[in-house]
Amino acid sequence: MDPADLSRRDAQRLTSEVARRNQRNALVLQIRCAARPSPKGSNVTTHRLGDAPSYDGKTIALHWLTVLLVVGQWLGAHAIDWFPRGVLRTDMRSLHIVFGSFLAVLIVARLAWRWTRGRALLSPDHGALKLAAAIVHALLYLLVVATVGLGLLNAWVRGDSLFGLVNLPKLAMGGKALNDQVEHLHALAANAILVVAALHATAALWHQYWRRDGLLRRMIPALRGRS
Repeated sequence: MDPADLSRRDAQRLTSEVARRNQRNALVLQIRCAARPSPKGSNVTTHRLGDAPSYDGKTIALHWLTVLLVVGQWLGAHAIDWFPRGVLRTDMRSLHIVFGSFLAVLIVARLAWRWTRGRALLSPDHGALKLAAAIVHALLYLLVVATVGLGLLNAWVRGDSLFGLVNLPKLAMGGKALNDQVEHLHALAANAILVVAALHATAALWHQYWRRDGLLRRMIPALRGRS
């Protein structure tokens, strides 16, 4: 037999083996990436930590806009009473109510995008750490929703004026006692957001700088290429 024929057969056999190995590896990768089923009819895509360096742009924008609003609302709420009673304090409280309403719309938009077309990335954690991360995320959403809801309820209980132009109908039930209770719960929920968010941020920094798995690149693509 011609040695050239043997060489061609060996090359063909090697090529076939490589193709089968690549096909097998691709199947394994596809199974691993299917961490959770996507909703029927949705365009949600799932990726491993190393496969997708970041979330999609809209998810990132919604995330950081939520962060800015939450922090700004917390600071603004503490600054309202710095102003003397009258037009300035009414305007500051009105801004707080308006931005709170915008935060409510933003949360709805963020959840809708997350459950329909947002890019979903696999958790880098396993076991107890994965469960803890899921609990923290759920708590953040619940606390933001509760805080916004209590804040809007507080505005109606007080019968606040919006920039002196529109007066919200005052809920008569409960009077000052109800007002104090709702305001206390609103402040309590807002403070709880900061505590849980601090845990969330600490965990993200731990992933980025201790485990060095590049987790922060998901929400800060500018960190791409840094350790």
